[in-house]
Amino acid sequence: MAVTYKIRGTDGKEYGPVALDQIQSWLREGRLNGETQMTRSDIDYWAPAGQFTELQMTPPPLAPAPASTSGAFGARGANPQMRSNARVRIAASWFYWIAGLSVLNAILSATQSGWVSLFGLGIITQVFGGWVRNGSISSQIALALGVLVAGVFAAFGVFANKGQSWAFLVGMVLYGLDALLFISGGYWLSIAFHAYVLYRLFTGFQQARAAEGN
Repeated sequence: MAVTYKIRGTDGKEYGPVALDQIQSWLREGRLNGETQMTRSDIDYWAPAGQFTELQMTPPPLAPAPASTSGAFGARGANPQMRSNARVRIAASWFYWIAGLSVLNAILSATQSGWVSLFGLGIITQVFGGWVRNGSISSQIALALGVLVAGVFAAFGVFANKGQSWAFLVGMVLYGLDALLFISGGYWLSIAFHAYVLYRLFTGFQQARAAEGN
């Protein structure tokens, strides 16, 4: 009695019994491969088709190694889009630094401690602080205004972190105008810090615009 074969398709159904030449025909047509479950009439178990020597199947090729994704910060195998997104997030984080330092300045100005951070917003130290000193507003109002302004820059950080170029642009304009408040007082360290932060924000703006254009 001739030996016959059955195969189990990807749909879970069994096909056969068929002769060896039919199995070889299916193999040439790509209907089965070395992983296809198959049985033979003279055995009582199922096995991968590649284990049946009469089929003379070649082992399946090795799958290519996945590209390295060891990190988004300069890794050779990292996806360019991942690196771009990482640069955007790094640049956007400067808005959070601005907001945090500005809250600190708002508290220091409101308490009239005599101490201020040269790296916060000038509108808080130069404008709101001046209003408190000349009695135009209370320290509580100055604190509330300072926290409000800091919150606006924190919001820029949220949207910039999502790759929104408009957040970078509007934030840069406002932060650039804020730098002008330090010029009259000759606070060059503050001006230099503003210039550096503006440069970092501009790099984020470029990356976000490039991503939006793709």
